[in-house]
Amino acid sequence: MQLSPDGKTLAGIDWQGDVQLWARDHDHLGAQLMTLPTQASYVFQISFGEKILASASEDGIVRLWNLTDGSLAKALVGHEGAVETVAFRPTVRPYKQQLLSGGIDGMLRLWAADGETLQHWRAHDQGVSAIAWNPKGTLIASGSTDKTVKIWADNGTLQHVLTG
Repeated sequence: MQLSPDGKTLAGIDWQGDVQLWARDHDHLGAQLMTLPTQASYVFQISFGEKILASASEDGIVRLWNLTDGSLAKALVGHEGAVETVAFRPTVRPYKQQLLSGGIDGMLRLWAADGETLQHWRAHDQGVSAIAWNPKGTLIASGSTDKTVKIWADNGTLQHVLTG
């Protein structure tokens, strides 16, 4: 589940792998807004951006959805295998809208919202299962099935490794 940054839309993944969007504002509380037919065997995670939503899928594709009409805006291909996690970078100047994805290939990929790969690096020896940005968008935390959490600068430079 994800709540949009403005708090007006709730998104969830149904058992068929489609993303459902519901209204959370007072006028339409609980009304279903739309279904995004992801056409993936399974969607692991979703993340809201500005007027778009990203989905991380078992088929190895990060999909960007237009929240105005529910259309597929972009399909981002670059991971080898499933993409398990995705997170938009907090929108702070001087950054344009960007998102980060992590996959079972152990890679982190930083994308521009237009689909361009900005950078990528091997983050873990096993799959990346969780990622998070700090509020300023300058640090990344990535968690893995290799039992580590790593803290990265936004340029991919490793800062700290936590084990356990």
